[in-house]
Amino acid sequence: MDLSTPVQFIPGVGPVRAKKLGKLGIVTVEDLLWHVPRSHVDRSTITPVAELIDGDVYTSRVEVRKARSYQTHRKMRIFEVEIADDSGMARAIWFNQPYLSQSIKAGVVVLLHGKVGRYRNGQLQFQSPEYEVTTETNAPLHGGRVVALYPLTAGVTQKQMRHWVQAALEAVGDELEDPLPLQLRTERKLNGLRLSFEQVHFPDSLQSIEEGRRRLAFEEFFALQIALGWVKSRRREAGEVMALPGDGELETPFRAALPFTLTAGQEKALAEIRADLATTRPMSRLLQGDVGSGKTVVAALAAMTAIESGAQVAYMAPTEILALQQAESFRRWLTPLGRRAQILIGRTSAAERKTILGQVGTGSIDVLVGTHALLEDTVHFRQLGLVIVDEQHRFGVLQRGRLLEKGTVPHCLVMSATPIPRTLNQTLHGDLDLSLMTEMPPGRIPPESRMVPPKKREDLYRFTADLLREGERAFFIYPLVEESEQVDLKDATNMAAELSRHPAFEGIRIGLLHGRMRGEEKADAIARLRDGTTPCLVTTTVVEVGVDVPEATVMVVEHPERFGLSQLHQLRGRVGRGGGTSYFFMLARGNLSPESYERLQVMVRESNGFRVAEEDLRLRGPGDLLGTEQSGLPSFRVGDLIRDPAILEESVRAAAEILRSDPELTRYPALKNVVERRYGNRFEIYKIG
Repeated sequence: MDLSTPVQFIPGVGPVRAKKLGKLGIVTVEDLLWHVPRSHVDRSTITPVAELIDGDVYTSRVEVRKARSYQTHRKMRIFEVEIADDSGMARAIWFNQPYLSQSIKAGVVVLLHGKVGRYRNGQLQFQSPEYEVTTETNAPLHGGRVVALYPLTAGVTQKQMRHWVQAALEAVGDELEDPLPLQLRTERKLNGLRLSFEQVHFPDSLQSIEEGRRRLAFEEFFALQIALGWVKSRRREAGEVMALPGDGELETPFRAALPFTLTAGQEKALAEIRADLATTRPMSRLLQGDVGSGKTVVAALAAMTAIESGAQVAYMAPTEILALQQAESFRRWLTPLGRRAQILIGRTSAAERKTILGQVGTGSIDVLVGTHALLEDTVHFRQLGLVIVDEQHRFGVLQRGRLLEKGTVPHCLVMSATPIPRTLNQTLHGDLDLSLMTEMPPGRIPPESRMVPPKKREDLYRFTADLLREGERAFFIYPLVEESEQVDLKDATNMAAELSRHPAFEGIRIGLLHGRMRGEEKADAIARLRDGTTPCLVTTTVVEVGVDVPEATVMVVEHPERFGLSQLHQLRGRVGRGGGTSYFFMLARGNLSPESYERLQVMVRESNGFRVAEEDLRLRGPGDLLGTEQSGLPSFRVGDLIRDPAILEESVRAAAEILRSDPELTRYPALKNVVERRYGNRFEIYKIG
């Protein structure tokens, strides 16, 4: 038996139970050993019978004096035993478990763990306790020690799980090849693999659990960092690409026309991007910055560098609203410079599409902005040199890969305005070079963020209406498009009508925007907000990214408790983009739980998106923060990105040291095998990013 042996061949498992274990992700012996306990309970204190107290939970080692089974008049099967130790006598009773008589017989010594009650005659008794028949040769598994409690599924018990893990460890323990080099373990005070499994599954003390868990978490993080390091190096070795050094022909007049100067953070990020573009090694860089930090201008300058060098640029946005806005920006910037930008989205007409595709194919279009429409097989570039993916976390990795295939290994810049804590960056984007922008452009003032109680709703309406009459713009955000019978929440459709009728908004036109509308309807709603025809827009989170209306100074979010903190921060970034004072109001229910109230207070206290994201990660976990479907987040059985940032940081450093000295791990075959076994089938996805 080895680590790859199917779990059904472990004694006592078999095909039926193996199918149940499969629901827990346990398919092989290795999976079983890495199925670590969710918690532990200290049952090492053995309580004499004489010290048992009615109503409490105890562990006792006792001898069975008598045992009998009988059936009540209600046909319930009872198995009861008389038990004793040197201090006194008691009873134990189980219901509808007559098979216990086969193992719990007079004369055997058992460990019992459970709640103690009082029988009718006043005698104390264990009520349906966990039991374990003990011998002088076998150490106990279920009592008299620190005991593991595992995540389970229907039809699998804790006792079974402990037995199977013990059997697996005994079967393969002597053959376990430790993937962590001895020198690394010695330097970082990490135990061996077998000892670590024993410390986690069958600990001698609570302290030893953490020692074993730390080593296993380190191995998980370390293997991933090795895999990401391989991907990064293999990208660099993928073959030469077109160097895009640029000559300043477009950049110089573009900068001169800008009404502002770039921040130091923007200049630094641009320098890093340009350094990548100037080489024949394909760029794979993440440009990450808070809402409003000016990523689009940096991307535009990167695009101009590519165009100056004779290449085309593909710019993929997650929504039509964002694509339309970015296409308009590129047209505004490039047309005066004698260059062309065009847009391709789902509702582009057949005739327009044919013309655009022809121009892209001949190279007369320099920048093609679009949504998923860019991925269609009919889209062919003459010389695609740079791919820019905006809000990259909203695309599946395979979609991004299809866009990259449209060029001969083009340079790739992915951007995200969703602040991601450092620990997530190191697991999600460890294979990408990172350019980070944290400062805001001059004059950008964070919105004033406040929670508004229900009794202040009318005051809020009047305050907002007064600002609208002064020429400003406002968003009202709702979690639902239409009313639902399943949840008691306000919806955008009904609230647009209600606000239109409200006296405070008399004479003010109210617009409506949501994801079910056609593309042209969405574009028209944004245009009417921008030109002031409908200065108040009632919407869903469809405006979370990409909507840039400098006159928008007020946002009201109803039911903010229904949104994640990072999503609220993204929404907040839609107001205050024109400078001056702006407002972000959270109109919450009056019966918020203390946890929800404290969570929303983070938005009141913090304006920095990275600090908001750290809190969101702590409160919700990485899966919910990123969205599990497209997050690309690797699964860890032991490591915890919230609990173990120090272990992750240590693994990053250790992996870098190993790869510097031995990039192909020729001296570490066990480590190489583990990395390939865990991540080999995901390398193609990681290569895409």
